[in-house]
Amino acid sequence: MSLSGWRPAGFIERIGAALLAPREAVAAADEKAASEGRTGSDVALLIGLGFAAVYTHVVVAAVWLAIDESFVNALVVLFNALARNAANDLAFVFVSGIALTLAAGRRRSFGRDIDLAFVAYVPIALVRLAAELSLTLAGVAVSSTLSIAVAVLAYGWAALVLYFAWQQTRSRAANAPGVPAAANAANVDEVVADDDPERTGVTLDLADDTERTGVTLDVLGDVVNPAAESAPAAARDAAHTEPPRIGIRAAGWLTLAMAAGLAALNGVGLARDLDSVRPVSLGTPAPAFHLHDINARGTIGDQHLTLEDLRGQVVLLDFWATWCGPCIDAMPDIAALDASYRDHGLRVISINMDDAAKARATLRSLDIDLPLYTDDGTTADQYKVTTIPHLVLIDRDGNIRYVQRGKLGHGGLRDALAAQFSHSHE
Repeated sequence: MSLSGWRPAGFIERIGAALLAPREAVAAADEKAASEGRTGSDVALLIGLGFAAVYTHVVVAAVWLAIDESFVNALVVLFNALARNAANDLAFVFVSGIALTLAAGRRRSFGRDIDLAFVAYVPIALVRLAAELSLTLAGVAVSSTLSIAVAVLAYGWAALVLYFAWQQTRSRAANAPGVPAAANAANVDEVVADDDPERTGVTLDLADDTERTGVTLDVLGDVVNPAAESAPAAARDAAHTEPPRIGIRAAGWLTLAMAAGLAALNGVGLARDLDSVRPVSLGTPAPAFHLHDINARGTIGDQHLTLEDLRGQVVLLDFWATWCGPCIDAMPDIAALDASYRDHGLRVISINMDDAAKARATLRSLDIDLPLYTDDGTTADQYKVTTIPHLVLIDRDGNIRYVQRGKLGHGGLRDALAAQFSHSHE
């Protein structure tokens, strides 16, 4: 079906068109990519809205952190959380853009193909928002089966949009270099043959400096007035091919409404328990914890550790995971601090948050011997760990003296340790 020339205008229509009129959405994205290009910013806004709706607690904690401590720390928390949760989405867009570029033939354009891939991401965002909102309203926990079903629906819908995007790239490849598809279709002479072998129509395009006139000559002697013939046909084409704009706008607004509704529901839950997102503050008592050790075999052992067991010592808690590159990079420095201050009363507690066996293997490969414990998420929640690496220094009285969120360097940590042990020797 040929397009009528309708294109979505504005963020709402572009989002709605990606859901209900994907052919028009990818055509508009392909055209705009050659000039202003809006799909990338649309999807960036959509990812941001989805993140704020699903991870409202992280956003609130970051705002609180900016007020209580520093704006930089708040930005680090937000950036790390957003990067971690958007990594799969960005990988989908990048891989899809490469695939479209490879399929586009000699008229490939990676920038334009990435814009087409951005359009295909929109259904993924909608399905996720709908699933999260439904689960929140129903109060149902996410199961592996449900996660798979949501992923199949989201990426299946996106694959359909990618198919239309592939068709768009092939259509673009068939045009003359440097000439938009619409211009090729409108300006070249056309030779038309119908089913009657004795009747052939030839369209001549005659133009001067002020106007263009098309005249259709028939070999049987008829002269056809193009204005009389084409106007009703154009009206019929527009009526059959232009999507209902009200429905498309409704789909766009529905997407925003779901994001706002989910954020509101999560906000109500947070308002009932603000302590769940209140960042730990310097000088306040450290939350109690109960940890299980990871033994030499890489399994969870029988030994336990509580904050009370460490009373009277300076404690450094290091929250990390085996997939976290900055966490691994920081370990030699942390081990060096342990060696420097261990005899003065420092206890470094390495708290792994993902896999006990891999955690033990990681320390062994680095030749680091630190007390290793596992956390099921309870201790991390108590200490408001929203990004890793996450370091917490606790003084001999059990009060928090230093918090490092993310990779910021260890200068502040060294100063805090020096202050603790200089006090102890005064």
